[in-house]
Amino acid sequence: MSIMVVMGGAIYEHMAVIPNWTHAPPASLIMFQEPYGINPAPFWALGHLVTLICMVLALVFNWKTSRRTNILITFIGYIIILIVTYTYFVPILLEIIRTPVQSTADSALVRKANEWEVYSIIRNIIMFFLIIPLMFATTRNLEKKKVFHDTSQTSAPLTYPNDSLGG
Repeated sequence: MSIMVVMGGAIYEHMAVIPNWTHAPPASLIMFQEPYGINPAPFWALGHLVTLICMVLALVFNWKTSRRTNILITFIGYIIILIVTYTYFVPILLEIIRTPVQSTADSALVRKANEWEVYSIIRNIIMFFLIIPLMFATTRNLEKKKVFHDTSQTSAPLTYPNDSLGG
């Protein structure tokens, strides 16, 4: 499930990367600077693309099942998260990390970075809860089991008129 890879990447960034650059920007932004700065954009672009393709395929293959509702909940929520990410989170992140590195921290930039981090954590919590319906769709049998009776064969009667048991 590619959405788990995306969620894992978000958890990793919030544990290992974001605390470092939000600590004292612009001094702490050196990790993004050329020539050897980190660039997480290819991971996120590919991760989101693969996740969207997988969800569309899951919807196509499960459209006539009751799993469709759970997949749709996650899919629509994920689309909303992506819209918010690309209209709010990415522009602010780029604005912060493109600030020229200085030897001292800028209190306004630190405040902006910390606010971004808090909102990003909230976004990740929402994302976590969006995965739950998808997990139900993929791990549980949501279809009603049908019991088929084969009426083409007749069963033998339990008693016969002249059997030894007195029938």
